[in-house]
Amino acid sequence: MKINKKTAFATVSISLLFGSVVVSPILPVLPVFAATSTTETVQANGVEGTAINDIQANHDGLDTSNELTNTISFTSGTTALPTGLTFNADNGTVTGTPTQTGTFSFTIHVADTSGNQIDTPVTLTIAAATLTPSTPSTTSSKVVYRIYNPNTGEHFYTESLGERNADIRNGWSDEGIGWSAPTSGTPVYRVFNPNVHGGDHYYTTSIGEANSLISKGWRPDNGGKPVFYSGGSVNVYVAYNPNAKSGSHNYTSNSAEQNALMTKGWKYGAVAFKGV
Repeated sequence: MKINKKTAFATVSISLLFGSVVVSPILPVLPVFAATSTTETVQANGVEGTAINDIQANHDGLDTSNELTNTISFTSGTTALPTGLTFNADNGTVTGTPTQTGTFSFTIHVADTSGNQIDTPVTLTIAAATLTPSTPSTTSSKVVYRIYNPNTGEHFYTESLGERNADIRNGWSDEGIGWSAPTSGTPVYRVFNPNVHGGDHYYTTSIGEANSLISKGWRPDNGGKPVFYSGGSVNVYVAYNPNAKSGSHNYTSNSAEQNALMTKGWKYGAVAFKGV
């Protein structure tokens, strides 16, 4: 065997009975190293109660002909995704509707079958939801359905027949139609208090009042959109029960019902909004 000093490769001569065969050169086998790279930090933003579906891992440069492995880790004091969001290990995405505010730091790791890996750091900030004015529609009126929860004592009001029917299937009692509301006029917003047993809903035409309650832990209901509108000549009264946690406010267009509640110790007998 001869060594070529210039190339450091071996030349092998094999002697046979009727001559020789020269095999040259013998090339070295180079090892294959897996690579790990880290992308720039993704700055993601969301709003409490609004769906998120655009946070995903970076797959650039990986061998996607075979199945990728997706994992997640948490950094900077973060121990979990905000409530309402989940990590999908099949495709490396974070999706869902967050119900928790704050800033969350995590890294999505993606690896191919060759061991190459890309790390995608993410800083996600979830802001508290607020209500904003809505432009009313121009049709005439809609009925406001009224249902009752016998387990909490709360009366609930909605223009949505689907919402009414779903709640009735879940044990609420049908109380018929509360009143008819215009589909243009002053928006009425509904907020929900999850911090009392059974929960509690409150209705108001004041965005400032609604946002003040949200800042204290209440949640915007109906996606932050008006649940119905106020306008017309029919009074819709509100009464407040200071002894109740759930169902503490009652709304009715029936003056006899309103007066009966006031004689039983309910407070704040006033016109909350108008119907048609």
